[in-house]
Amino acid sequence: MCVATNIVRHRLFEALLDINPRAMRQTGDSERSGSDSSDANFDPTEDEISSHTPQTLPQNSRAYDKLTVFQAAPLVWKDEDDNLHAVETLDFDREREILTESMKEARRTKGNEVELKFETANTERLGAFLAASETQVLHFTCHGIPNHLAIEDGTGGAQFLSADDLRDFMSAGGGKLLFVFVSACYSRTAGEAFLEAGVPHVVCCKHDEPLMDLAAQEFSRNFYLALACGMNLRRSFELGKKGVNVCPQIPNAKEETGKFLLLPEDGNHDVPIFFTKPQSRSYDGVKPSYSPRIIPQPPEVFVGREMEIYEVLQNLQHSRLVRLKGCPGSGKAGVAAAVARYVSGREGTYSLFDQVIWLPLIYAASRDELSSIFTELVAILQDDRLAFGLHHRSDYCNVYGTVLEALHQSKALLVIDAKGFLDMQSITKLSIFLQDLFQSTSHVRVLLIEHDIDIPVGNNVIESDVAIEPLDFEATATLFGRLCPFVSDRPRCRRVRTPRQLSNILVPEEKSDIKLSTQRNSLSKRCVDIFKMMGEGIPSNVHLCARAMTPEEYDSLIEKGEQIEYNSDCKTRVECEVQLKKLGEAQQVATDGKDFKKAKEIQDALDELERHRDTLPKLNELCHMASNLEGDLDKSVQQKKFTVSEKINEQLDLLNKQIEMEREALLKYGLKEVDDTESNPDSITTRGRLESEILKLHTELECSVRRRDFPACQCIQERIDAYSNHRTSLPFEEELSSKILALNEDLQNAIAAREL
Repeated sequence: MCVATNIVRHRLFEALLDINPRAMRQTGDSERSGSDSSDANFDPTEDEISSHTPQTLPQNSRAYDKLTVFQAAPLVWKDEDDNLHAVETLDFDREREILTESMKEARRTKGNEVELKFETANTERLGAFLAASETQVLHFTCHGIPNHLAIEDGTGGAQFLSADDLRDFMSAGGGKLLFVFVSACYSRTAGEAFLEAGVPHVVCCKHDEPLMDLAAQEFSRNFYLALACGMNLRRSFELGKKGVNVCPQIPNAKEETGKFLLLPEDGNHDVPIFFTKPQSRSYDGVKPSYSPRIIPQPPEVFVGREMEIYEVLQNLQHSRLVRLKGCPGSGKAGVAAAVARYVSGREGTYSLFDQVIWLPLIYAASRDELSSIFTELVAILQDDRLAFGLHHRSDYCNVYGTVLEALHQSKALLVIDAKGFLDMQSITKLSIFLQDLFQSTSHVRVLLIEHDIDIPVGNNVIESDVAIEPLDFEATATLFGRLCPFVSDRPRCRRVRTPRQLSNILVPEEKSDIKLSTQRNSLSKRCVDIFKMMGEGIPSNVHLCARAMTPEEYDSLIEKGEQIEYNSDCKTRVECEVQLKKLGEAQQVATDGKDFKKAKEIQDALDELERHRDTLPKLNELCHMASNLEGDLDKSVQQKKFTVSEKINEQLDLLNKQIEMEREALLKYGLKEVDDTESNPDSITTRGRLESEILKLHTELECSVRRRDFPACQCIQERIDAYSNHRTSLPFEEELSSKILALNEDLQNAIAAREL
């Protein structure tokens, strides 16, 4: 955090306390030294804040209290059709850091101590918390949608808790909470549910507004620091909002500030939250256990892998070996690290595993005997001795015996990065060890990061593969935006100051989940070019492109992003027609706004699309062609010309596929199956043409009946009925001939009368 921001925070804190400013030694030192330390936040003296300390406790005692923080990080959610959708990961590590820093600062300046306890937000842990009733202050961080909060279901998925469910759940718990902070988007209804359950004070977000992560973090930092220093709830709430308002990293800070609510809105919030009654320092419950073995962190900027993490976790439910596969630079090790940390951060709530071990070890404490054994094991597997006779080596037998003794009853997850096993001998020894491990244990599971070479483990274990593919379009743009210095460090474009704004310019909403590696045909040339400029979705390439991009290349990227999005290589006429309509509307908007440069650009796109449309037959033309081919097929079969029949049948298959694509496009865009004459039967002005159209429709109807395409039959029959009704208004040829003769006779009579 920049020094200027810290100075503003310090002055803000003083203003709210209504005290005289004192020398900001720490802030001044930071400014002179160029330090970026967050310890330079607010530094009020004990005397300065004594007037705001709750009077419930004696002034000479050190105040102590507790805060329970529930965090929910589901990876995916299921829609009504059981389709999976990724859930964007919140930065819980940063939230932990901010809350911990705030409590340390309060303890340093005032001597007040607030103990933090972090929990995984699922129904089991919430129930245990409410039953214990050990704390009266609850902080709840999760994703929110209107009228629901997304907590975890215990397997990596989302469980949506409605406001009514939340109210009933809290009421049944019988706990006596004093205050709840619901840090989630659209959380007003959840906040009101807490009020209805008997909680007197709640902070939440407006029910119709999303909330920026950074805004929530900045609010929490200042809000909890003020509460822990003894300030009352109302003043702490105002301090939290003002902290958001002055943060230079938050676009539209005033708008974000207005999203925070203190409920009930007409309530008396001039009350302390912490230190209102004596608290015991004993703290029961599940706390993250200390592990002497280090699990590596995923990359600092890690986005777009929620689906892959969930897929790994689901595969580990039924497979003892899960292999991570993917091209170089795809981020296999990052996904494995994310899986390992997701599991290890839920000890006591994720029942499949009781410990996570990463091999080769990153670091191990000297007192941890098992770590030393694993270090010896990896050294044996990687040495240059032959794999043949490994079971006869005493060092391997001794080490493996110790490992087996430690793991034979354990539900451990071993994450093994095969990158360190470079030659065939070490790969073979690793294979032998894995086979021994699976044969000698019942619950140990292995997540194996493979690099080009498969490592066999025999046929006695269930295994599965998870492919780590390049990122989709939106994740690529987000990763690029967080890494590129022209977006965040020194914004080069006014309209692009955050990664999300960059993604909004570059990525069409309907193309956000497309991957260049497997769905290139679904992308326009504009999208393909943008994808390539950002590294084609391969994380290592995205890093390189973001850091190596020149200012001129970045300008070109933005310029391309602002181009009109259209696909000049539509596979169906329906899609082409839809794009033409959208572009026509966009051109009208540009013309009305006198943006003639953009209107000209749209016209060029319209011209290209219209030329392409002319190459795509209409759906009724395709059906007519298919009907003719079916007639030819029947004829060739009757004549026993089977070679010809085979060729006609192949052509018919291609035509039917194209017909199916057109109908799927109609369904996708919510359109009806129409042609030029269906929309207006009156446009046919001759009985002969009408009879011809009705004859073609009867042929199509017979074709659809043979295909058992009954929806198409219904549609065609309706068109036949419409044409038949219109036919009654058109005269027969004999009637027209009689009228012509009569008119000719009238004409001759008129000429004769004129001559007389």
